[in-house]
Amino acid sequence: MQAAESTKNQLDLSYWFDNMVATLRADQIELESGIANKEKQELYRPLLSGDAYKMAENVRTESSKFFIAEIVKDYFAELKLRKANPISLAIQHSESKILVWAVVHDGDEACEDQLFLAEAAVNSRFHQHGFYVSTTLVEESDSCKVPNHFSVII
Repeated sequence: MQAAESTKNQLDLSYWFDNMVATLRADQIELESGIANKEKQELYRPLLSGDAYKMAENVRTESSKFFIAEIVKDYFAELKLRKANPISLAIQHSESKILVWAVVHDGDEACEDQLFLAEAAVNSRFHQHGFYVSTTLVEESDSCKVPNHFSVII
């Protein structure tokens, strides 16, 4: 059984590298012939010039996009799972955090609890990557307007 698994892993590894080399060669042809799109050119420019700072900056930007999108998906999944139904919900994000502005009915402790538990659940999964959610919770009678830099979702 281990021999069969080892052979499969070697085939998977070989397949992955073959595809990677083929993709790199196709990109090389596009770059050399001047038909590579702007995004591809910008990807390769720091790699070809050895600009480590720009490469790190690009990796950080792309990883932030990935993690922020995952956090938003997880957060809304948690809200659904926990049946948290705020009156309104707005979010704002930066490179490492999601700010949540939630309005709940006066005295709706259950909804408040579920919003904070959703935040805690998401933070427990993403804090080790340097990303987190922070919730500001207001009650309807507080009459606080959503700050302009937030996007209203609900």
